[in-house]
Amino acid sequence: MSKGINFKKLRNDAGLTLAHLAELSGYDVTDIVRLEQGEKIPPCMRECILALLLQAREEGLALDVRIWRERALKAEYKVGILLGMVKGGMDVL
Repeated sequence: MSKGINFKKLRNDAGLTLAHLAELSGYDVTDIVRLEQGEKIPPCMRECILALLLQAREEGLALDVRIWRERALKAEYKVGILLGMVKGGMDVL
């Protein structure tokens, strides 16, 4: 799938640094460098990073906002579950 895809150019065109792409994707900078150098990486990682790069090129900062909003909502949901568990445990005592 990545034959002929210049990931470094896509990243630069999207205006992302290695650190920023790593933060958005959840992958390590060294993994992204390996991808940019054409080394073998898991296909799911390659596809995820490619999707992020294409979205970033189209959406710009809106992508950041959407990703961080999704993460915040997931975290809020998990906190709610934990609070429910703690509250349920308190009722037992």
